[in-house]
Amino acid sequence: MNKNKEIQALQREQKQLKKEIKKIEKAIPIYLISFVFIMFLIVFYIEDKVYPFFNGIFNFIAFALCLIILLSFFLVSFQRKKIKEKQKLSKAIGSNLYRLMKLENE
Repeated sequence: MNKNKEIQALQREQKQLKKEIKKIEKAIPIYLISFVFIMFLIVFYIEDKVYPFFNGIFNFIAFALCLIILLSFFLVSFQRKKIKEKQKLSKAIGSNLYRLMKLENE
């Protein structure tokens, strides 16, 4: 009886982890699009103020695009890292479940 409760608790935890993974995967494009849009708004807002520092609009736009791409890459890589950690935890729970169920059947 105790093993059944433990198995059910682990299954619920694994199911919750899988839901969280799917939620993060669905949210990545939304985060990325909104982040890029907000960065473009910020860039165009501060364009007049930083124009003299870059000696032209082309240099400023090139710098801004590189910055946006770099920050977007970090955002996506951070989200992927969270997904990998949750997948690793889910696999560990799965192997623990397999071990418990195998012992129960024998």
